[in-house]
Amino acid sequence: MEVFFVDQSGKVEQTNRDTVVAATDGKSVAVVIRSRDKQRLFARAKQSRRKNLYLRVFAYAIFRAVETLLHEDARIVIDAEYPGKETEVRSMVRDFLAAKHGQFDPRRISFDRVGKHSKAHLLSANASEGGKVIVVSEKELESAIG
Repeated sequence: MEVFFVDQSGKVEQTNRDTVVAATDGKSVAVVIRSRDKQRLFARAKQSRRKNLYLRVFAYAIFRAVETLLHEDARIVIDAEYPGKETEVRSMVRDFLAAKHGQFDPRRISFDRVGKHSKAHLLSANASEGGKVIVVSEKELESAIG
C-alpha cells in the first residue's frame, strides 16, 4: 500500500508569503500558491464573508499534489497543520478527489506529524529541488473552490 506524506510551508492564511504543499511517496509533487494570488482571493472572500476559505485552499492544494499519483489503495498522511480542523479538511480533500476519481474512502486520509526531516517537509521548504512543481493560479483557485 502506498502512503503519501503531505506537508505545507507557508500557511495558506499567511498572505505575505507563498504557500507550498508537497506530497511524496516515491515520487514528489509540490503545489505552489503565490502570495499575491492569495491576497486577492482573500480580499474578495472578505467582502463576501466566506468562511474557512483557508481550509478549502489547503484541501485543494493537497488534492492537486496527490491527484495524478494516487492509486486505488493509497493512503494520504497530512501533517497536522490545523488542529481541530481535521474532519473538515478530510471532507474537503475527499470531495475534491471524489469529483475527479469517483468515490473516495475518507478513512484513507489521516493526520499526523510528518516531521522536519521527511521528504515532504524538505520539498515544501524547497519546492524547486526535485519533483514536479505545479503553480496554482488565483483563477484556478476561484474556479475550484467557488
